[in-house]
Amino acid sequence: MQQLKSTIFRSHSKVSVPTFKNLIFKPINIERTMINPANFYDKPDAVLHDSNLSTQQQKAVLKNWEFDARELDVADHENMNGGPPGLLSEVLKAIDELENK
Repeated sequence: MQQLKSTIFRSHSKVSVPTFKNLIFKPINIERTMINPANFYDKPDAVLHDSNLSTQQQKAVLKNWEFDARELDVADHENMNGGPPGLLSEVLKAIDELENK
């Protein structure tokens, strides 16, 4: 049981720690995760804790998230509603953490 608590699994669409209610896990679809990381992770630093991804995959997911965040910032500056508040600083912090491991 201790091993389950310390390991992060994917259930439904967000990364979460398993509970007895969500013990059915979906396999990771890296292509879909890379297209829109925000659909799979609550915050950019969650990518760093996903043991199902290699370091290279984590970096690719975060780089795609960075691109999306920059596009949302541009849309926001042009007075277009791009969606939720930008996470660019959080994404850049996660990328920096990954590169300094």
